[in-house]
Amino acid sequence: MRRLLWVGVLLVTVLACGHLGGDDTRDREFIDGLLQRRLFTLAEAYCAGELAAGSLGVKRRATLTAELVRTHAEAAVQLAPDQRADRWRLAHQVAADFLATHAGEDFAAVVQRQDAWVHMIRGQLARYESETAVAPERLRATAGEQLRRATVAFEQLEQQLEQRMVAANRQPGDRSGTMKSSQLRILHRDVQRQLAGCLLNRALCFAAGTPDRTSALTRATARFEELALLTDPVDWPSRIGQLECYRLAQRDEAFQRTWKKYLAEAPSAVAASLQLQLAHWHLAQDDFQAAWQLLEQHPATPAALAAEWDFVLLQALLAGWRGEGEGPAADAWAQRVTRHMQRIQANHGPFWLRRAEALLGRHIATSATVDQFALLIRAAEAFYRAGQIDAALDAYDRAQQAAVQTSSDEQAFQAALAAAAIVHQRKMHSAARQRFATLSLQFPNHPRAAEAHWLAVYNQAQQLKEGMAADGPEYAQLLAEHIRRWPQGDTAGKARWWLGQFHAAQRQWDKAMDAYQDIPSHDPRFADAVAAIARCYQGWLGQRADIDPVAQRRLALEGIRFFDQIHGSDKGTASAGASLAAVEAARLRLYGLGAEFAEAARQLRRALDQTQSPPPAWLPRARLYLVYALAAQGEQWEEAHQLLEQVEGVTAEDLHEFVDALARLLDQRRTAGRKEIAELQLKVLDIQSVRAARQEGGRSKSLAMARAAALAAADRREAAQKAYEELVERYADDGLLQEKYAQLLLHGRQQADWQAALLRWRQVQRHSPPGSPRWFRAKYSQALAHQRLGNTPQAIRIIQLTEVLHPQLGGPQMKTRFAELLQRCQQAPSADTSR
Repeated sequence: MRRLLWVGVLLVTVLACGHLGGDDTRDREFIDGLLQRRLFTLAEAYCAGELAAGSLGVKRRATLTAELVRTHAEAAVQLAPDQRADRWRLAHQVAADFLATHAGEDFAAVVQRQDAWVHMIRGQLARYESETAVAPERLRATAGEQLRRATVAFEQLEQQLEQRMVAANRQPGDRSGTMKSSQLRILHRDVQRQLAGCLLNRALCFAAGTPDRTSALTRATARFEELALLTDPVDWPSRIGQLECYRLAQRDEAFQRTWKKYLAEAPSAVAASLQLQLAHWHLAQDDFQAAWQLLEQHPATPAALAAEWDFVLLQALLAGWRGEGEGPAADAWAQRVTRHMQRIQANHGPFWLRRAEALLGRHIATSATVDQFALLIRAAEAFYRAGQIDAALDAYDRAQQAAVQTSSDEQAFQAALAAAAIVHQRKMHSAARQRFATLSLQFPNHPRAAEAHWLAVYNQAQQLKEGMAADGPEYAQLLAEHIRRWPQGDTAGKARWWLGQFHAAQRQWDKAMDAYQDIPSHDPRFADAVAAIARCYQGWLGQRADIDPVAQRRLALEGIRFFDQIHGSDKGTASAGASLAAVEAARLRLYGLGAEFAEAARQLRRALDQTQSPPPAWLPRARLYLVYALAAQGEQWEEAHQLLEQVEGVTAEDLHEFVDALARLLDQRRTAGRKEIAELQLKVLDIQSVRAARQEGGRSKSLAMARAAALAAADRREAAQKAYEELVERYADDGLLQEKYAQLLLHGRQQADWQAALLRWRQVQRHSPPGSPRWFRAKYSQALAHQRLGNTPQAIRIIQLTEVLHPQLGGPQMKTRFAELLQRCQQAPSADTSR
């Protein structure tokens, strides 16, 4: 694997190598110190603060701008790939802002060079990362595009500088705002060096031996060779570049000859770079022992070269590890790699650590023999940060296997948990469920086993939610398993809650209640569980009401005992759960059994007295139930009305249930208390605070019908008739509504009412199936209307004809009513308007 980090190192410090002289040197030295310590924010603040001064000359302004561009670029290099975009944008924007106001000026070339350099660094970085990427195509394309832009920019700038150098030679002397000939030569040399570096990077974007690589490498070699001949001063960066080109072109003899010549001439500061090139050459020759020994024998490297030195040493160590295969010798190399990775992490920045981890990851991914847990984990983490998810999962799985082989359960658990978490984060619910479930059952006694199993439950729930699972039995089994294995765990209460919700959604009321009832009173969901159990009883009772009245009563009694137990076990001030239980027990006594009104009233009064901070909907519900209990007993009407005046915040569901219950109670009462019940019903419907609830839940029609019936029962005939007229006009196809209106008219006291009732009952008959209960009621009511209007012969004919066609007359009860009416008609000597 070819490396060219020295280019990056030299390029980010190139301004220090090729400065123009003058006061700006102090700026560069100061910023160099900040950037070496990765204090990017301070460097940025310094440049921005100095640039804000209005008295800067163009030379210093250009230099500071270039330094700010460099700061943003170096900061981007240290960031993770998905976090660099803003820094790259800022680097180019700073350059563009300067060039917009200084275009054509000599010192604008300094900023132009730095902007082109940013493109080169971006391309070089993308090329590095493509070498270890699982899918490198996108990164290679990015590298090629950025390097192409840099090459074009440097070539254009090279031509511009050459033209300015000619013009400066023709007009020697200082000119304000222009560069001296010496400054232009320095900048021109830097641009040539950068351009050679671009060509070398572009060559490495192509596969070895291809014409494109050969062409770009030849051009880069020629440029470096030309620059390497310079002696005033000696261009050591270009000489290093020349050696790099020889090595990559496999010109071994030229490399060795030139290297020895340069080493003999090099100052001590450059000798380390030459030794590093020799180490690269040894690695290219597959002589990792020579590379390792060279690098280990020269640990005292310059600070600017230390990171690259350690990186190349890592290459040598990995090569040695690979060369030994398996066994004790390979383990010894692996230990050296582990210690060296720790050294890189401790001494160098994020960029170098990412490169080292990527290199390690590639070694591990291509070697099936690596079984060192720490290295596998480090590689897995590097793969994950690089977005190579499959490689990361494979490394974590191998790390888990390595830990299991050494009986390191904690390490095995953590590796498997990390892999499962990756799959979970990527919303791969099926794979995540399987991984978490397997992990938790493999290590059931681990402190985080319940947490892992709960994540298996969660991912199964997501599959159900998104329609990716055929049914829910496995989900319910997972929840039941979670409760069975970790009944006291932090997630046990939530598991019981979810299991109850699942069974309730399936209308499996008994299983749902079993789950809810296992939620302990100290659980924060306990009050919600009590309410959920109440809904289960409601659903179960509603489901069995028309089938088995005995079973219905038995079930209601069972619910009463359950809720009474919760309420009775709570001493002193009632908790939210106990208060809910009291109300639900009373509800079952009122609506489920329909008999224990006095006991329900006592229970509700006690709960209202004991509950100090009730849930939002609890208080109006409790008061409504107490109003019903009082109404059902037929007493204490004044208290009932006072309670209704205190009802605020009632929900639509509670209001509808209460009105329906009063309507049933109204139907059961023929005389005593009927009018009082109707008045209560009217009062609750007219309370300002519940008017909004009347419009919710799609029940506005039924509530309006209940109100009309209550007006009739309260003997407010005119208002009742008006209400029914509005309803029948709005809901002309509603047979029940038409029947109720006809019945109201029939119960009127004047012939006009009976005549209108006769017409309405004929209409009801026409819209009812012959022989249906409503059809018989319509026939009976027409006969009764005729009898009241004095037309008893017609009433008799209707009854007799109906009996001929339907001898049973709609059943025993209806037949009795027909017989009694016929008898009254036959006994009447004339028109009989009595009832």
